[in-house]
Amino acid sequence: DGDVKGLLLSLVKRRRRRVRIRRDEGRRCGRRARAGAASAAANAAAAPPPLTLNLSGPGGAVWGDGEMAALVRRLVGRPAIAALLGELWVHHTSLSDEAASPLSELIRASPLRELHVSDCNPGLSLDGVEALAAAAEEA
Repeated sequence: DGDVKGLLLSLVKRRRRRVRIRRDEGRRCGRRARAGAASAAANAAAAPPPLTLNLSGPGGAVWGDGEMAALVRRLVGRPAIAALLGELWVHHTSLSDEAASPLSELIRASPLRELHVSDCNPGLSLDGVEALAAAAEEA
C-alpha cells in the first residue's frame, strides 16, 4: 500500500513540475533557448500515462460491492490521484447493481477512459449498466 501511494504521489509531483525557458531582454537566447523551448514543449506534451487499476479476481470473487464503495470514497477524496486513473478492471468479482452507484460516482470524478466488468457473480443487471452509461454521458 505504501509503495503504490508513493508511486501515485511521485506521478502527481512530476505532473506539477514546470519547465523554465531562458529569455534575454524579451528575445530568445540563441541555440540554447531554442533547444529549451523545444524541450519545454515536449515536457508539456508528455503527461504521465494514465494508471490502470486491475482488481480482477484470479479464481474466486474476493472484491465486492462494499470494497468498491470504500475504494471510490478514497479515490474521490483524493482528486489528484483520481485524476490519474485511466482504466479500471473488475473481472471475476462479486460486484452487483449495488456497485453501480459508486462506479458511476468514480466515472464522474475521474477521467476514466475504460471500465472493464465481466464474469461477475451476481453481476450487473441492465439497470446497473444503464446507470454506468448515464454517468459516462454526464462526464
